[in-house]
Amino acid sequence: MKKIILLSFTLLFLGGGCVSIEPIEQEVITVTEEASEEMLDEATTTEPTEEEVEHSIYVQFVVNVHDWVFPEESAETLDRLIDLHEEYQIPVEFHLTGATTQNYVDISPELMERLRTSEYVAVSYHVRPPHPMYSNFDTVGLRDMSANDRYETLFAFESHRLDMETGRYVDEPGGYQFLKDQLGYAPRIVGATNGRGGLEYSRVLEEMGALFTVLHEGGSNLEDKVHGLNKRPEDQEVKLYEFRVPDRFDPEEEFAEWTEGFDGSKDWFVNLKYHENNFYLGGTPFAPIYWEDWDGDRKEAFEPPYDLNASYDLVDFRSEAQQKGHWDLYTEALDYVDENLDWLTPINSVDLEGMLENIQ
Repeated sequence: MKKIILLSFTLLFLGGGCVSIEPIEQEVITVTEEASEEMLDEATTTEPTEEEVEHSIYVQFVVNVHDWVFPEESAETLDRLIDLHEEYQIPVEFHLTGATTQNYVDISPELMERLRTSEYVAVSYHVRPPHPMYSNFDTVGLRDMSANDRYETLFAFESHRLDMETGRYVDEPGGYQFLKDQLGYAPRIVGATNGRGGLEYSRVLEEMGALFTVLHEGGSNLEDKVHGLNKRPEDQEVKLYEFRVPDRFDPEEEFAEWTEGFDGSKDWFVNLKYHENNFYLGGTPFAPIYWEDWDGDRKEAFEPPYDLNASYDLVDFRSEAQQKGHWDLYTEALDYVDENLDWLTPINSVDLEGMLENIQ
């Protein structure tokens, strides 16, 4: 029990200029220990209401890396992109496939070191043909397996190297686990976890360390989940590589459009997307290898074994002017974000993981 004694005093003026101070008795208020703590809590820890929470606009530079057909050009492009992001001190997310990881380890270990150590780089994982989780490439019969067999098969694919000719895996390190081992941390974001087999595939990747999955649904929140993985938040997907070059796009006008849905009621996520081959190729590097209609809708997939040399005579390199135009466009986007940090916040998956920890 705490006692709070309130005293007041009366000044009495005596002869000779002397002053006497006499206390006047007041009511003594007693306060329990619990009540005292409650009074302190109410005075200092009032929680903000939902309306009072300040929300932000986040920008993510996302580069999908998948060109194993022209590995030298792919590696040179990533080196240049890292240079740019380190110069601007703006984070970036590179999504690597197993095949590109294998190439970098073999031909450019210094690039792997930069991917591993740059403070502005985070690396995630995705798949491309002939991985059986890629649409229309289930050549191993995942859909006809039991849930347990599907899990075991997908676990094997994500811990062994994918044979790009047969669509099967071989007895060498590969997949998500290989990238994780090279980086020294689990890639936070993955893809292709929806559809048939998505539940088992999500379980495999989550057990290996993945946190987020990419769905391109729009309007998703950080805490939304599918098959145990959090959805990577995305309110605006921007295929930045589809802008015509060397014509210039107006970043002020475009960012105004990309953020017009932000009303302050929730965080807003704008994802700016490129593929590394967009900077130097006029098409998808592996498309002629895996699709009959490679220059069309890509709905007619070849059957394995695949001709790994099919692309060299069919995929064209961009002209110098076109290549410069793509680099200029990408740099303009970096410029605009850098000049508008008062209302745009650039992030990558490291930041997303921190946000997730704060709401759990």
